[in-house]
Amino acid sequence: MGITVKEGGEFRQAPTGTHIGICYRIIDLGTQEPNNPNYDPARKIILEFELPGETLEIDGIKKPFTISNWYTASLSEKANLRRDLQGWRGRQFTPEELQGFDLKNILGKAAMLSVVASDKGKSYISSISALPKGMPVPEQFNVNTFFSLEDFSRGVFEELPAGIRRIIEKSPEYQSINGTASKDEILEMKDDIPF
Repeated sequence: MGITVKEGGEFRQAPTGTHIGICYRIIDLGTQEPNNPNYDPARKIILEFELPGETLEIDGIKKPFTISNWYTASLSEKANLRRDLQGWRGRQFTPEELQGFDLKNILGKAAMLSVVASDKGKSYISSISALPKGMPVPEQFNVNTFFSLEDFSRGVFEELPAGIRRIIEKSPEYQSINGTASKDEILEMKDDIPF
């Protein structure tokens, strides 16, 4: 999903092409209901990248475009998150690495992103791979942010975009933290998140 940059009242999609991307934000969305009734609810996360080579000047400040991907929070063999992380690493995970993997470790790390446009003109990341050896990484603009419902921080939550907060608020994990989830919802939560 392309995160847009607002310029003079208009929102612009991240440019298509191959870009260096720096992961600066990881967001745990909790368990979300699917749009497709054929799928079960699943724990979701967002990885957000800034594109330091693609900037706009807004209010006299050059800011990079940003773009994100939503994932089911799983490192199972067929999971998209695992596929993209392995592409980024340039190698498969060993069983030991999978057991000890902490998603927080990718914050501030650079990758090569292939950005394409959907039929509706929305930019999205189609693949993630390792940077070529020796390629310099531009300085990061955004502050690293890690939000997890397992280690809830009200301050970090309040700094997230309002639309993302509304999505998180629908999750039974968030409702459990705020005392609004039913006992059955809490028992049904699946915790496969690689935090």
